[in-house]
Amino acid sequence: MRIALIVTDLSPPRIGGISKVATSLAENLGNSGHEVVVYTLERSASLHEGKSYQVIPVRPRWMLYSDYPVVSFSLSAFKRVLEDHRKEAFDVSHAMNFNNFALTFYRRSMSKEGLAHVSTAFETTQMEIRAKWKDFLEKPGIHNLAQIVMECLLAPWQRSYIGWGDAICTEDEETREGLAEMGIPPENVDLIPSGVQLSDYLGFDSPSPQKGLYWLCPGRVDPRKGNPTLIRAYAKLVNSGALPPPLFFVGGGRGDHLQGMRTLSHELGVDGQIHFTGKVDDLRPWYQHAQAVLLPSLSEGIPITLQEALAFNQKIVCSKLKGTYAFASQVSSIKWAEPGSQENWQQALSALLRSGESSIKGEGQKFMKDHDWPKVAKRYLKLYEKAIQKLKAFAK
Repeated sequence: MRIALIVTDLSPPRIGGISKVATSLAENLGNSGHEVVVYTLERSASLHEGKSYQVIPVRPRWMLYSDYPVVSFSLSAFKRVLEDHRKEAFDVSHAMNFNNFALTFYRRSMSKEGLAHVSTAFETTQMEIRAKWKDFLEKPGIHNLAQIVMECLLAPWQRSYIGWGDAICTEDEETREGLAEMGIPPENVDLIPSGVQLSDYLGFDSPSPQKGLYWLCPGRVDPRKGNPTLIRAYAKLVNSGALPPPLFFVGGGRGDHLQGMRTLSHELGVDGQIHFTGKVDDLRPWYQHAQAVLLPSLSEGIPITLQEALAFNQKIVCSKLKGTYAFASQVSSIKWAEPGSQENWQQALSALLRSGESSIKGEGQKFMKDHDWPKVAKRYLKLYEKAIQKLKAFAK
């Protein structure tokens, strides 16, 4: 099968969820003999030459936000995909979230020229806006407000750039329900949870990145990740007289949000115990040696950080989001806390502290065997076949 994959960035340079999903998907499809062409920003294309997939650099004609120019990228990428399809036909194209934006404008031409398309939604924009607004009310910031305004403008377009796919998928039940609210029938939306490349985790061993015990909050420091809730809950725990391990936020951030979290830690008097590393090249050493992994997201489908922590059999405290809980509620090593509730998170951290080092870590790796990327890639291939057959039936 010849597949066009459209994504602003691969991993590296980005460590975010969509970038990791796209990279793992391209690798596994390429390794299994399919011809995969990834259309991505030049900063990613330059780092992914010589792989099992081909990379095509896309240069947007204009950029409002150079760090993440997703709208202008999508318009340029879809145009390029269609041009290349006319030279050598693709069987299917595939994009995720806002990377799909230009489908609205190219859908008719793509259908006419026999190019099937798969749209993936990881959260609805409304889910993201609610989470970012909640974060903004707790810790206002210009960057956060700008994101909310922009996403409010783009939210109405989801009905077309997601709903007009020949096949549609998401990872979790909550997002599928959100798509149904905007008129996309649930029966048209397949559930394909993402996963991890277990071969990257089995037997992995490295020196600890820090001396002594620590709690880990991995991934991008972003307004919808619930960082202020965790910082405030941690500060309350410290002020109660408890002595928790230091807390490390490991990952980059956008705009002024990361600095806002540093300021909040200082205001609460815990900046000596809370650390922000910024972006790191490899999160695995941090997962391996953490005493526990903390995931306080306000909005999420199925966090890759959760799956990575499970692959290391880690103890985890995770926000009890509907889709996330449905995915992994049976895993006993995960303890659940209400998203955005400082009191509930403080209780969860207190229980974690009482459990100490002696607690047996859970069965996460066994659970993740069903979500190893070679298996996930096969599920996407079935979805691609579904999209191709639907377009052929429509053409008749």
